Amino acid sequence: MSSLVNFLVVAGNTYEPMDKVRHWSNIFTGKTGHDIAAALLPIGPVTLLTSNEPMAKSLLKADGCARLTIKTFRSYNDLDVALAQQMASTNYGVVFMVAAVSDYSPAGAYRIVSAEPVVGQPAGRELWVVEPVRGDKIPGSLGQVAFRGQQTPKLVDKFRQEWHFRGVLVKFKLEAGITEQELVGIAEQSRHHSGADILVANLLEMVQGPAPAAYILDDLGAIRVDRSELAHRLVRQVLIRIQQKPLAAQADT
Repeated sequence: MSSLVNFLVVAGNTYEPMDKVRHWSNIFTGKTGHDIAAALLPIGPVTLLTSNEPMAKSLLKADGCARLTIKTFRSYNDLDVALAQQMASTNYGVVFMVAAVSDYSPAGAYRIVSAEPVVGQPAGRELWVVEPVRGDKIPGSLGQVAFRGQQTPKLVDKFRQEWHFRGVLVKFKLEAGITEQELVGIAEQSRHHSGADILVANLLEMVQGPAPAAYILDDLGAIRVDRSELAHRLVRQVLIRIQQKPLAAQADT
């Protein structure tokens, strides 16, 4: 590489407000993204956009930490705005979209007045009567409540479609309840859909099981790697990819 490459690593999870004191989120902490950022620091400038600031600050003692910039987000909307700003302000050569972003955002809270089976319909289908609940804090005395979730647009798809990013894009995907063979097929379709150069695919069972692993997919196929090796294997693969996209991946210096 004739010049340094700017890397953007997006790590952590999102917190979606249900009211002013509660949120929904997911189980992921951002460790994989932070491991990737640490592996990149000896190579070039890294912007780490994360929801886990305490974990990110531990990287300030790592080799090459002078190259690290930490920025934070909390909600889906925070992340959407932050990514738009980053893509407009910095010529990134590689983006690692590692963050576990909520697929749904709260769009209303309701007290369930009644829930009755629907005659003649499949088992489990019910007719609900609800009334909206509003306020800074949803009361804890309502008996049963429901929250409506509105599907969120996929932020990873905005890199090519909206922000016109031409560098190397690394996407992460998690599935559950399917076979590893099915995972690879779904992941390859997902990689093409988002225009990702590389995709890291996991099953929930692979993340939480006794032998954590992941698949790395690119144009040459899929390889299964131990989770402990993922960050360094992925960085090596990205460096090879940069050589194939030199004009898009090299940043201004």
